[in-house]
Amino acid sequence: MLRHGRLWRLLLQFLVCVTCASSVSADDAAIHASARSPEPVGAQHEAVGVKDLLSTEESGRVFVFQGNFWVNLHHFPRHESRQRMLGLPRELSLSILRPDEQTTWQAALDAYGDLARRSFVLDETLVQVDNTLTMLSGPTVSTTAIDPKFVVALNRAAPIYRRHRWSQDHRENQQWIATHAD
Repeated sequence: MLRHGRLWRLLLQFLVCVTCASSVSADDAAIHASARSPEPVGAQHEAVGVKDLLSTEESGRVFVFQGNFWVNLHHFPRHESRQRMLGLPRELSLSILRPDEQTTWQAALDAYGDLARRSFVLDETLVQVDNTLTMLSGPTVSTTAIDPKFVVALNRAAPIYRRHRWSQDHRENQQWIATHAD
């Protein structure tokens, strides 16, 4: 059974896809049509593009599920920062990180400190960040639609997340999607 925090993240990723599907425009399709996702080795797949999201109306599907690296990364330090704020155990133990990784990871949690207090569903900033990240799949985040503080935190934390957590999260996402998608 998934832990409460992980279940929340999956639900929120689901909501992000729904929100994004209803708010994107066809003009953005060309930007994202050829993007590739930074998946674990051997797990490459096309990013969910606007065309895919808009086709939900034509196919009768209501939702598009995806396991996006950047959305997962964004949710993870926010969750870990919230756990730290509440004095609860974190899922990524600092003891498994090298000293330089510990410093970088702590800086990412610090950058996400304010976001840890906000609602993924009700906060405009978090919704905007999620919607933007949903459409990204390159090796780094490069956008002006997100506060530069979070762009820097995500780009610096990405190698740590890839090395220590992404494979597990990606596998869990794919299992959830396989179980709940049409």
